[in-house]
Amino acid sequence: MTSRYLNYSGRLTCALLGVFAVLAFIEAALPVPESGRGDRLWSLAAGLGFAAACAAVAGTLRWRPRWTGAALLLIALSYGPLFVAGLAVAQRADTRTVSEVVRDMRRKDPDVYPGTTPSAFVRTDLSGWPDHLEIESQDIHPFGGIAGATVAGCNETGEWLTWRTDRYGFRNPDSVWDTPGKLDAIVIGDSFAEGSCVRDDEHVAGRLRARYPATITLGRGGSGPLLELALLREFTAERTARHLYWMFFEEWDLQDIDAEFNHNVLEKYLAPDYRQGLAAQAREVDTAYRAFIDGRLAAQETSAGGEPPAIRRAMASFTSVVVAANVPHAARRSRASTSAQLVQALYTPLDLERLRTIMGLMAAEAGSLESSLTFVYLPRYPLDHLGQDWPAPGKQMVLQMAREHDMQVVDVTDVFRANGRLTEFFALPGPSHYNSRGYGLIAEELIALTEARPDSP
Repeated sequence: MTSRYLNYSGRLTCALLGVFAVLAFIEAALPVPESGRGDRLWSLAAGLGFAAACAAVAGTLRWRPRWTGAALLLIALSYGPLFVAGLAVAQRADTRTVSEVVRDMRRKDPDVYPGTTPSAFVRTDLSGWPDHLEIESQDIHPFGGIAGATVAGCNETGEWLTWRTDRYGFRNPDSVWDTPGKLDAIVIGDSFAEGSCVRDDEHVAGRLRARYPATITLGRGGSGPLLELALLREFTAERTARHLYWMFFEEWDLQDIDAEFNHNVLEKYLAPDYRQGLAAQAREVDTAYRAFIDGRLAAQETSAGGEPPAIRRAMASFTSVVVAANVPHAARRSRASTSAQLVQALYTPLDLERLRTIMGLMAAEAGSLESSLTFVYLPRYPLDHLGQDWPAPGKQMVLQMAREHDMQVVDVTDVFRANGRLTEFFALPGPSHYNSRGYGLIAEELIALTEARPDSP
């Protein structure tokens, strides 16, 4: 009875593995528009691996050691190169947590902090943060960052990148705020406007600044459209600028709107003249912000004190081998299966109307700044194996609304496609920020538009 059960189970297992192998071979052979050589090799390796696993099961059940040995050798040959490539990446990767990086850097410079996001004070259900800081008996919602500090901000490619913040906590040279008269350009948006995960001279604002020195970015990771409006209003109240570039990321920005519209302070920014006066209280806000982050770092050190760092880092290195070899491809595939639901969830009529409201307020702010306003639409990593842009219907509605508010529109999807495959301009082979080349193409497009305007600086 047991032998018969094992025989049937083995046949079923082998059949399923065979189906997976056929599907993987088909995927490797399909002419997918955005698919690169790495995707096809991964699919081919997967197909060989599934077929070899089927042969191994059959060899074991029929007691054919040669079958089993040959199948295991084929599995090793299929996945070996991927594992070795992952190992090479992992060996170069800095597997420290951000808290460990801050602790190590503070041995030489005590003024080092982890990268923070103002959305943590908005999405308190996810961050566990309070929704405000108490400053001189007032509830203040700090939307800037830690000021005048070195920030450990990003480790997307295995290397921790750091930068120095200005007097308000943004990624600018502090001296830019002392520029007399009109600023050349202001960049607003989320982490893409902040410049994750590239060096200071590689992100959009940094490249614009090389041509137009009086350029600032108010980009903050995790910001959505209403929070970006709040940042613009708080920190440019007494300024004017020639150009305002609003960088809108298609995957997350509309997802952020619901939480921001239901935040008890952010919703007040829907009134045209509302401000907390964060710039005027910058010193007091920064003192409270630093104390809050220092307290959280101390709590994390206490909670992690019982785990030997050497063991944890060894486990992290092993995990990164697997991640480097397999996860980007697998993550891309798993996200594709829910693309239709994502399109519906991101572009609801209510959120589109909310975005329309914010666009009107943003256009009014641009008028107060005496700025031209350019809407820069940023694409997410493509669902390339489906051979489609994502999400096309909602995207066109967003672009049309921007044009209705007299914004000049730059569709970065077109910019990237004119220079290669979309996948070439991301830091990783999967959902991630842009690489230096991607940011550079965006900056070049904006510079070309700026030079074509009669009021070019």
